[in-house]
Amino acid sequence: MGSSPPTQPASYESSHGPDAPYPTALPEDSGLGQGRASGSGEGDQQALRTPVPYSEIVVFRKSVPACDDRTADRAGKCYIYDHIEATCIDFMGPTLLKYFVNKVSETAKHHMKWDNYTEDEKQREADKGMQRRGCKRSSAPWRIADGPPEYEPHTKTEIEKMVSNLLEFSYDCCHLPDSYWLTPTARANAGVQVAKDPGDFR
Repeated sequence: MGSSPPTQPASYESSHGPDAPYPTALPEDSGLGQGRASGSGEGDQQALRTPVPYSEIVVFRKSVPACDDRTADRAGKCYIYDHIEATCIDFMGPTLLKYFVNKVSETAKHHMKWDNYTEDEKQREADKGMQRRGCKRSSAPWRIADGPPEYEPHTKTEIEKMVSNLLEFSYDCCHLPDSYWLTPTARANAGVQVAKDPGDFR
């Protein structure tokens, strides 16, 4: 192996003085000697503000918005048993989940009941400000022929809309009928036939 030239360790013992350990980047005509620090700082600031020409062009890649990146996933279909279920570590999680599922079951029963209405019965409910999406009054009277207005329940708005959106997603994308969310007793009362594995599938 070849020998390398001897190196000399740098000394910073006098770094508190006016001599800097490295040569300064100030221009020669600034009035400051090489290796000397400026006491006023005006020359240093002037040197820092001096533009330096640079010929390379840096191109930053434009990031894709999350809403565009996941559009294909939202539009696709999924089979619920292909995915691992979520786990809640909150102490009150089971209790809150129980009440939430009961609310989903109540709304699913309302969907099934609405679907069995005659046109006159649907118009009678619409005159009360009711619609298929939820169990709460959500608008002024409306006509069935004109279609339902935006679902904005007057009470418990957030949870009512959340449950309504959940049932809509589970039906359209996961192919789960409303009867999936019913309790065994409610399914029996509604005359829903289960092909196999009777019980509470929720």
